[in-house]
Amino acid sequence: PNSPKVVAQIFDATIDSITAPIEIKGQYFVFKVVSKSPERIAPFEEVKSRVERMLRAQKEQEHLQQLIDETLRTRDVKIYNERLGANAAP
Repeated sequence: PNSPKVVAQIFDATIDSITAPIEIKGQYFVFKVVSKSPERIAPFEEVKSRVERMLRAQKEQEHLQQLIDETLRTRDVKIYNERLGANAAP
């Protein structure tokens, strides 16, 4: 998680060391630092391709959801969440 406490503890650790237990939402984690590299600014082309992949995946997900919604609406599907029990969607 983006916790300043976690990030600080990991960055303060030396290579091949293990952090002290860190509590996150009631669970404890330890981290082993295997290597460190200096901060860098990613080249434009690298960022561009990453953003294109993310946008493409987002658009595909939106289209899939639209298809599901349209299919459920046109086929007059009724979902009975109470019958699904623990698997009921919110």
